[in-house]
Amino acid sequence: MVATLLLTGLATFAVGFVPTYDQVGIWGAVILTIIRFIQGVGVGGEWGGSVLLSMEWARTNAHRGFITSWPQLGGPAGAAGKHCVVVERDRSL
Repeated sequence: MVATLLLTGLATFAVGFVPTYDQVGIWGAVILTIIRFIQGVGVGGEWGGSVLLSMEWARTNAHRGFITSWPQLGGPAGAAGKHCVVVERDRSL
């Protein structure tokens, strides 16, 4: 689990250092795609661990499926949150 967190964190950090199209041409997009792929591998490893951890922490078997579904909500909740931020930012401009 530490390895996948480290992989995701380092890939996210590396995105900030990707050169622009003006600097290296199409290679900037290629580098970004490779880094995002690495980031996705790390997130995929974390996803399974988070689902397993949430299932193990369920107190009873009655609500185990419901509790295990919460990690699946993380992606859509993040997308909705960033959408709200972008809408508010556009209104203020």
